[in-house]
Amino acid sequence: MIARLLYLSIVVAGGWMLGIGMYVQYALGLKTCAPAVLERYAFVFAAVFAAFAILVNAGKIIRWTITVLVSLVSLAGATLAAHQSWPGRVPGPARLGLDADRLAHSLPLADVLPRFFLGSGECAKAHWRILGLTTPEWSVVFFVLFVVVAILAARQD
Repeated sequence: MIARLLYLSIVVAGGWMLGIGMYVQYALGLKTCAPAVLERYAFVFAAVFAAFAILVNAGKIIRWTITVLVSLVSLAGATLAAHQSWPGRVPGPARLGLDADRLAHSLPLADVLPRFFLGSGECAKAHWRILGLTTPEWSVVFFVLFVVVAILAARQD
């Protein structure tokens, strides 16, 4: 029962972060850059894996498998979020070698979900902050929490 509640917290928090991203993009009119789009996919996949654990009444082996999947997706999302927030924290023109905008637009899902891919590519400026942290920094926090919560859920008897 506790494992299901822990996985449910991942689903709710993932949905919350997706909702905040959509609010910032559509209600406030801020452009979304490619790493943020890929972070959204990471939130979706982490929430879907956690929802699967809730729906199937997962045993210990399945819970550990789902924990590994949630952890891998969350670590990828945290890496993307750190990549996105890095230029804003480092003084001067800091650029990383990954062209995430071209990577995002080359994915086959770009044809299926075009609204997610309407972005400017400008990630260096922090246009919006909550309690002093930008949305990519909050994404890192949530992705790390997802890993911790998934491990706690897998350890439940």
